[in-house]
Amino acid sequence: SSVSFSKAEGTVFAGTSAAAPHVAGAAALVFNAQQGATADSVAQFLESRAKDLETPGPDDESGYGRLQLGPPAQGAAPASSPPAGATAPATTPAARATTPAGAASGPAFQDTLAKPGSGLPTTAEARYEDGAYRIAPNAANRAVWANYGSPYSDVTVDLTVQLSGGAPGTAGIVFWQAADDDYYVFAVSADGYYEVARYRAGRWSSLIPWTPSDAIKAGAANALRLETRGATVTVTVNGRPVGTTQAPAPGAGRVGLFAATFAQPGLTATFTGIAVTPAP
Repeated sequence: SSVSFSKAEGTVFAGTSAAAPHVAGAAALVFNAQQGATADSVAQFLESRAKDLETPGPDDESGYGRLQLGPPAQGAAPASSPPAGATAPATTPAARATTPAGAASGPAFQDTLAKPGSGLPTTAEARYEDGAYRIAPNAANRAVWANYGSPYSDVTVDLTVQLSGGAPGTAGIVFWQAADDDYYVFAVSADGYYEVARYRAGRWSSLIPWTPSDAIKAGAANALRLETRGATVTVTVNGRPVGTTQAPAPGAGRVGLFAATFAQPGLTATFTGIAVTPAP
């Protein structure tokens, strides 16, 4: 499908009257490219792909910025079951789309997440703010992830995150992300549980089901560590190993940040540092 636009020669056509049909045409292309897309998922896709122009984040002068579609995202994915008594996130709209992983030998790096432009996207739900990177899913049963560009296989990821806002939810590390519908997460919940799970082709499977741990600090920052060696996945919270499990096979893919709401919105995950170290 294609959409074309034109204006009278020598005239200037700007403002919302110009932007509305332009974005509507782009939305039509995304609906055509993504089977099962919804209005919310298309809006999220367009916002995440916009190039910020003025004040960081949405503003009154340029909105989310200049629209640029790029390759279409692959749609949403049902999320895994949370601790007992909560409702699982129903979808995981991507804050940033991925491509299949190639050679899994990305560089070692550290990111304090204090400054925009260090590699993560700025969207309505995920942005740099006040010297940190914050993900705040804007609906119930919704998850958002943001990742870096290089793929990894054997890797150690250290991440510091604090959950706030009073609503149930979870946050942590997305890893071995080979595609929008093929990735793993290591996440902790606001009420002291952790999980390691895989999402693939529309289904979740738990490597470590939701498990309580007193290593998780409620209402405070938690230091998470993920280590992958071959198919072995080891997870640590605040310096205390809490679990080791085996994936179906050694994985490879991108790494990044992850946060999700359960039965209601209101959760904010504040990330204040990440370090990624590939194994020798």
